[in-house]
Amino acid sequence: MSDIFREVDEALQQEKAARLWKEYGPTLMLAIVVLIASTAITTAYRSWSSHVNKGETAKLVMAAEDKDIAAAMEQATIDMDDGHKAIGLMNAASKAAASEDFAKAQTLYQSVADDKGAPKDLRDLSTILSVRARLLVKSKEAPDYKAMAQSLSLVANSSRSPFAKLAKLEAALLYGDGLKDYTAALNALQGLDGQGLSESIKEKASALKRVYEYEQSHAMLEKKTQ
Repeated sequence: MSDIFREVDEALQQEKAARLWKEYGPTLMLAIVVLIASTAITTAYRSWSSHVNKGETAKLVMAAEDKDIAAAMEQATIDMDDGHKAIGLMNAASKAAASEDFAKAQTLYQSVADDKGAPKDLRDLSTILSVRARLLVKSKEAPDYKAMAQSLSLVANSSRSPFAKLAKLEAALLYGDGLKDYTAALNALQGLDGQGLSESIKEKASALKRVYEYEQSHAMLEKKTQ
């Protein structure tokens, strides 16, 4: 996956970058929503793990051994405290996404995002993953890109959230690919090339910047010729 972004990042022409994104974009979105869940959930969980109760943790471990992990995790969270419930539901959502039941994954992630009692880090991550899952739901109705971008802005503008930069990247995708608002997309990408950021985020931000700069200039050219 990183090779695709590296090729885009090294492209000599913005048009090539745009073509690559259009070709690989859907595949990348599918891979990202499945792969990021396990590592990101683990990171957020560690920041909260000092409060873990062994009894409820055991329920989650048992649920993870069930054949239908998603259903077992969801069932196990009934009557759990907010922290354990959030972990269980996020794991259930991850398994649903892995089986391409993105509607179910979106519902589960959103339930954690809306739970004010859940740890904030987990709510922030669930907000991002809920948006990603919704984009992959096959529906006759187009996603509400504007509403989703606004929900991400709450995370992106939080100086204390470890997922703020990731939320900015996701917002850029919504503005650029969803709303075709390339100016807003480029604004969202500002600050994603500095120190302290993961190479993955910087590579993706650089690739998207090339794409949206090209799309913006192309749209402006078409407008002038009309």
